[in-house]
Amino acid sequence: MTQDLEPSCANIDFDQAWTMCAQNGTAPQTFIEQITDALQFYSAKRKASKKPTKRDVERQFTKVEKTAQTLIEAMTMATEKYGYMLYEAYEDTLPDHMSNGDFEQKAMGTEYEGMAFHEVQIYRLQTRLGTLIEAAKNAPKYIDTEKGRPKLNFHLESTLRNLGCVYSEATGREPMDGYSYKSIEGTYHGPFLEFATYILWSYAGKNIPNQTAIGDAAREAFGLRK
Repeated sequence: MTQDLEPSCANIDFDQAWTMCAQNGTAPQTFIEQITDALQFYSAKRKASKKPTKRDVERQFTKVEKTAQTLIEAMTMATEKYGYMLYEAYEDTLPDHMSNGDFEQKAMGTEYEGMAFHEVQIYRLQTRLGTLIEAAKNAPKYIDTEKGRPKLNFHLESTLRNLGCVYSEATGREPMDGYSYKSIEGTYHGPFLEFATYILWSYAGKNIPNQTAIGDAAREAFGLRK
């Protein structure tokens, strides 16, 4: 990458990223959405955050709880009243070779048997939002557990964990499988690291952070030694 661009997911060639996950063809919409979500809180600039007050934390997580609960209720109402519309709309998001009927057939014998594609997607999201609500209720009590100087790479490590989930789902491999570290050069190598570096550099619009910083953060994110 030679020119500087404003950080944006629009800079990413998702088909290329899909290819880096050992897949062929056009990147599916779900893959694009997963990467976009993984980058939601990422900033290419390293900066330490100011420690918040307990009141600020409680206010923020109360807002998270209420927003998540509102979304759950809105999705339930939409499903009950307009499920037939969602049925057709979600069919539009399926690959060309697949229909709602195909999905329902594949779901037979699984926990999703008898559910349409849109019902499964909403169920999964509501379940995750329920988990988020419980976590938000408990999060404020951990305000004093982080000791010392704030971690500069916190958001990078978090983003790499999220990208690791996307990579694992696409490839069936753990993110750091096959990675290596060359101490003389101070560089890391591996399929996931190449994938993550491509995503982060494309998003940032320039080659930052450097490959060593990405490798160090990935090692920390996945609890590995050099």
